[in-house]
Amino acid sequence: KKETYTWGAIGFGLVLAINIFFSLIYNFLPDFEQNANPMGINEMLNAYPFLVFIMTAIMAPIVEEITYRAGLCDLIGKKNRWLGIILSAVLFGLIHFDFSPILSLIAPSKGYYESAGQFVEYTAEQLAKIKEVNLHALFIELENLPVYICSGIALAFVYCKTGNLSTSMFAHCLVNSYSFLSFIANKAMQNGSSDSITSAFRIFFR
Repeated sequence: KKETYTWGAIGFGLVLAINIFFSLIYNFLPDFEQNANPMGINEMLNAYPFLVFIMTAIMAPIVEEITYRAGLCDLIGKKNRWLGIILSAVLFGLIHFDFSPILSLIAPSKGYYESAGQFVEYTAEQLAKIKEVNLHALFIELENLPVYICSGIALAFVYCKTGNLSTSMFAHCLVNSYSFLSFIANKAMQNGSSDSITSAFRIFFR
């Protein structure tokens, strides 16, 4: 339907605007980095680009929209539509959040086992460094969380506006496809190819 494509494109535009807005804010923050979610995907992209495209640009949006928009948003939103939108968006943001730094700070490892099986305790300096690394990782996760939550709100909005799940699925697929193609294009340019398009296709189909 025309409405599906129109509002799907609007949803894509909203998510893109949200990312641009937060990118401008993050320019003023020291040492901003991507959180663990896109970094992990980027690592897989280097090895299996076509498979990752299918998973992230097609399968993930379908599954996530069924779960968070048709599932949680509708379930919670039966009594209050905006409450359903916000809570489902928060949960959507949290599934992209890496909780391991929190767990490491709550229950830090005291040491490690050598190949021979002997347990070696960390020194005070090592423990302090590990804590510093985990605090930094947690800060990065918290910095990135608002982007996912606001994106979830945008996707829930276009879904509720049309009442058609294919609308938010289409928008979500566009967002993830854009992110994927941006990575491929950047990698093609990093390869120094005079023909970036040809290089991008080689990366994608290798």
